[in-house]
Amino acid sequence: MSFSQKKYRLRWGVVLTLLSLLHVGCAQGNEATALPWHMPQQADAIHLTWVKGPPQLQAFNQIDQHLAGFREDDAVLAFRSEQWGMLLDPRQMTIERLTVTKTADVVLELLDWSKMQQTWALSQLELSAEVDGKVYHAVAGPIPPLKDDYSYSPIHIVESGDWFQHVAIYDLELLDADGAKLPAKVWLEIRAWGDRCLFEWCVEPENGKSLELQVGLKSQSLQSAEFAKATGTRVQLGLDFSDESIRPIVVDDQSVQISAVATDTFALGQPKIEYSAVNDAWEVILPKLDWPNKNVAAYNSDLLDRISHYDLKLANTTDAPRDVCLRFIHDYHPATGYVPMLLDTAGKQTGLPLQNSKNWHDFRPHPYYGMWFNITARLTLAPNANVDFKYIVAHAQWQGVPASSAAQLSLVGWGYNGFWTEMALGSWGESVCIQAGRTMRRAFITDVRPFDVIGRNGLPYDWTSNVGGGDIGKIVDDQGKLITWQGSVREFAMIGPNLSHVRVTERSAKDRMRLQIDSYLPRSNSINRSYFKVKLEVIETVAFNELALFQLGSDYYNEMESTKIAWGNLNGLSGEVSPAAAQWGTVMEPVQLSGEQPWVSLHANAPEPKAGGRAVRGIVIRDYRAELGGKVYDAPWIASARTKKRLNAELVLPPEIKQLKAGDTVEFTVEMDILPFSADAYCGADAALKQRLEATPDSWQLTAFEAQHQQVRINGKAQAFPATYALTAARQQTFTVSSHSKMDTVCVTGLANPDSWKLEELVEGKSVPLGERFKVEAQPQITYVPETGTWTAVLSLVFPEGSHERSFRLNI
Repeated sequence: MSFSQKKYRLRWGVVLTLLSLLHVGCAQGNEATALPWHMPQQADAIHLTWVKGPPQLQAFNQIDQHLAGFREDDAVLAFRSEQWGMLLDPRQMTIERLTVTKTADVVLELLDWSKMQQTWALSQLELSAEVDGKVYHAVAGPIPPLKDDYSYSPIHIVESGDWFQHVAIYDLELLDADGAKLPAKVWLEIRAWGDRCLFEWCVEPENGKSLELQVGLKSQSLQSAEFAKATGTRVQLGLDFSDESIRPIVVDDQSVQISAVATDTFALGQPKIEYSAVNDAWEVILPKLDWPNKNVAAYNSDLLDRISHYDLKLANTTDAPRDVCLRFIHDYHPATGYVPMLLDTAGKQTGLPLQNSKNWHDFRPHPYYGMWFNITARLTLAPNANVDFKYIVAHAQWQGVPASSAAQLSLVGWGYNGFWTEMALGSWGESVCIQAGRTMRRAFITDVRPFDVIGRNGLPYDWTSNVGGGDIGKIVDDQGKLITWQGSVREFAMIGPNLSHVRVTERSAKDRMRLQIDSYLPRSNSINRSYFKVKLEVIETVAFNELALFQLGSDYYNEMESTKIAWGNLNGLSGEVSPAAAQWGTVMEPVQLSGEQPWVSLHANAPEPKAGGRAVRGIVIRDYRAELGGKVYDAPWIASARTKKRLNAELVLPPEIKQLKAGDTVEFTVEMDILPFSADAYCGADAALKQRLEATPDSWQLTAFEAQHQQVRINGKAQAFPATYALTAARQQTFTVSSHSKMDTVCVTGLANPDSWKLEELVEGKSVPLGERFKVEAQPQITYVPETGTWTAVLSLVFPEGSHERSFRLNI
């Protein structure tokens, strides 16, 4: 589409080399070179972050007063792919730095603020409008006091994921050389891909006069100056940053031909194909669907297994490889938990990574507010290739069980300028949301809701109440000031349907620590069970007054009124207390957790009606290792605090530890269990769970049971989540999986091809194809991993009552 012939030839050479490495044997290698299309490379990915941390946080306590208000000096957005990078100040309306130097580690570079300032080139962004002979330049407009509107932000993160970024900056002003203001609606939109960027400069004058608009980017050290002019209200400058150079995008909307057909009877029309100049991408605009509302619930229970199907054809009409940026624009369907997938013509998953961006917020009438769903993909077509795909959307369930899904959730129409990730089981409400940067209510874990319970309207398959709030890595220094996490880089590793996985990597203020958080939501047929795998690394000594490794219920986000906290391990209960009432602060001194699989429960909540949709919260520490000052610790301590009167649970370090030293590390995995409040509120099919809820509702016993029944063993070795079987070189290999859960997740990694393998279960000496005994196991999730050029198969394995171990044979 928008690339030079030189890049096509270079890229395709890399493609063929990689493909030959991925297949064993001469015949397979020759076959690989004939493949008509290829997966995106890691170099195609692009990331976006508030490199100095979000410029606004909600700050109400003494520890965070230094962060109150909109901090103009911290408003710097960083874009970075392996091919180019840019530092944008959306308040000064400047591009501070630009680079077209390649990097092999985008995340590491985005975490090094000083290096970006030292090695990226000084650059200049020009935004001007000329009317009646006067030239006006863009400046940022004033920020209203946050006390008047604490969620206001002129910077909107519209779409953000691994492949495409879209940022809109509003409420700009135009001033001439004398400071006179041109009355107009003024804004800038930036759309970025891994190899290019598009600037759309928009001015709508109140007097309706004709404008001469100009947008330009220049850098003396990069020997580049590119400009675009237009008469009217909009002008766009598109720049190609590939091959370590800067040049205008050459639009090619003719070389690739695309068609799509909706094959379902409930599709009320056919897709339309359009080339979007503002996005520099092909868009497949999907038709409306017949989506009857059975009742007022969020999801129609008659359509749990609905899957939308579209036949897709791509054709490259040239003799050179063509890179295709493809976007699927959905019409209405239930919003919270759909899973898009691209299949081959045989109906097998390709594993092509898809960016899922969506919104449903409509409280504030901004552009891009309201409900929308945009799916973004990249792939390369071979010369003269014709490729058939099937694009499908699993709307709620996969193989008869509620699917797991993950997506970027835009906050346009709600407020703030943060990066939200929403994960769901099924499609009748969020299951767990995380927030890189902790913009809203200063929490990493935000909205959390129970699963398979009666909703707020008294119906199943409906939104339930929010029981969320939590944080990871809350540290207050020895001067009593909260240490912020900055430069948060979010990576979507998996978006369902069996497992969702999102990684966030951050650095602390002053670059003294690194924090990596891998968040998981597996498919479930029982409760909302999520996992957080955390690694804290200390670069320079940090003295602290407070340090919470994990908060169940954070300072400003704690939505349940629990009165008791209990803790124990596989052997049962170790302690239970009812901490004293307080407005803020510690209400239970730290207690060391001990034994295998320690757990913590918050329970004995205020009573509520069945339709309240509330929950019992608990955590299980699935693994833990801390190296502090040369000493190894194998379990954390537990403390409890009151946050706005509400009780929380905090994993903390031993009380004698008052500082983190250079070289210290803490690694742990927390399972967060959100359990139904009572048996009459539960509407799922797990009879054993219902019996436990009848016997011990709203109790510590619920979390204790989860601690005992969730850990997977592969070939007899205990696995921290996610349980993983790494492929060996053998053409045939066997392994056993054991669990006391009804269903558990296992990842098979290192597959060289999405479909050149076969997994069978060994049952009484016979080989049984996966999915034959248990339908829910059919068609495991297939995910391509661009970093390694391999695929991962995610299995949801069933363990029926009385059967705790199963044997499998993998044929490659």
